Amino acid sequence: WSVPERMPDGTSAIWMASTQASLLAATACAGDVTVTLTLAGAMAPDIIDGLRFEIDGHEVALRRADGTSAATVLQGTTTLTPAQGFRKLRLTAPRTVVPKGGDRTLAVMLSALTIAPLRP
Repeated sequence: WSVPERMPDGTSAIWMASTQASLLAATACAGDVTVTLTLAGAMAPDIIDGLRFEIDGHEVALRRADGTSAATVLQGTTTLTPAQGFRKLRLTAPRTVVPKGGDRTLAVMLSALTIAPLRP
């Protein structure tokens, strides 16, 4: 991950600066859940299309969510077993890009990641 950046609306977002980025997250969610990734930006459409997301080593299939937001929203569902402590979340991109005139590799800019119980 890169450093958090301030967005025009006052929130923050962070660039994925490699083809793999992971984090540990404490969540009490178990059972059927929805995973939502909100992307404030991306270096190329094929990078978004090639994103893969895992929770504790299990891939969660992502699809674009319908919406009118300027951000790209990807969602998937999975079933989580009860866990103590932290879960390992990993995002994998097919490639990165060094922007023209830039000096760092970038893939997508993540503004939100949520894991929530699936609503019937």
